[in-house]
Amino acid sequence: MPILSDFEELDLTGMDIDRVDWIGDKIVKRFPGGFRASAIVGPLSGRHGFTLSSGCLPDDVTISPIDSVSRFEYYYEFFKARTLGAQEIFVIEWRSKKWHVAFTEPQTSYERFTDDLFAGGVSLEGVRVKGVTYNADGSIFDPSLIEGVWTWYQADEYSDIDGSIIWYDVLASGRNLSPGDGTNVTQIAAVVNGLGVFRLNSGATNDGFLITTQAPVIYHAFFLMKVNEATFSNFGGLLTADFTAAAMVAQSGTTKLNDLSLSGYTYRLNGVTYAANDQQMPMNEFGVVHGHFNTGAGLPNLQIGKDRDFAGRFLEAEFAEIVLCDGNISAADAATMNLYLMNRGDITA
Repeated sequence: MPILSDFEELDLTGMDIDRVDWIGDKIVKRFPGGFRASAIVGPLSGRHGFTLSSGCLPDDVTISPIDSVSRFEYYYEFFKARTLGAQEIFVIEWRSKKWHVAFTEPQTSYERFTDDLFAGGVSLEGVRVKGVTYNADGSIFDPSLIEGVWTWYQADEYSDIDGSIIWYDVLASGRNLSPGDGTNVTQIAAVVNGLGVFRLNSGATNDGFLITTQAPVIYHAFFLMKVNEATFSNFGGLLTADFTAAAMVAQSGTTKLNDLSLSGYTYRLNGVTYAANDQQMPMNEFGVVHGHFNTGAGLPNLQIGKDRDFAGRFLEAEFAEIVLCDGNISAADAATMNLYLMNRGDITA
């Protein structure tokens, strides 16, 4: 499952994006008399093309280097590596977004590359990668770029030092998760689509949960997760606070979350909306759970896997990725977030 960090990004220091083209993928058949038929064969957003140029001379050592080499040498070696290396696709940034691209011309000479860089420009074409989620404009979807994302956890971003586990926030905001008083929290590699998971309550003791000392007001909660039971053996907290506040709680003896009669609350599983009294959970298979709290859910000492301060109300579950939002993100961003997590888990609706 490819992610953004799998692709090298071209450092555009000293580069100018001179032209941005747009290509629509469409098959057109022309018939006699001026008649024609057509069919769209690509995304409605089309694909962007970019033309890059730079004013750096090959022998100019007076300007700051990139990766300890002259800027021109960096650009030229980058081009050769993308042409002859195992991966021709790379990433550039334009208008504060990331784009997958490849060089349009797969061959050149030193002299021609020099001329292109100065005069005509080096051409890039926008490409798409199977399994990657894109925004409506064709840029790469990245949860960290969505305004309103409070924290983002990927299960492979963790440390385990002398048995002390910390699940790091990808946004590096310091809003990390750590096991609560219980000890039944384990990290296991390559469980779903090559992703690791945090597993709660699979051992002899049933006391594992995750907690942060933060006190956010959550508007959207996304979980790429699986419940390790056919039906819930007890009430178990999915998203609660450490005392009286609860947002999402499993209902004992069922396959659903409990209806907490929250105002302005919407529940979705794999993009499908369920009524508040029928919140189906992913039982023994991975799914994407999405809770939307239109007026916000205040959760001091936010915890995952335990129902408030009740004894014995723990959740037997696995989590591969979690995104929590303290802003009411747009419906389009929420839908793309759901698609992103479904792609990450290789889940079909």
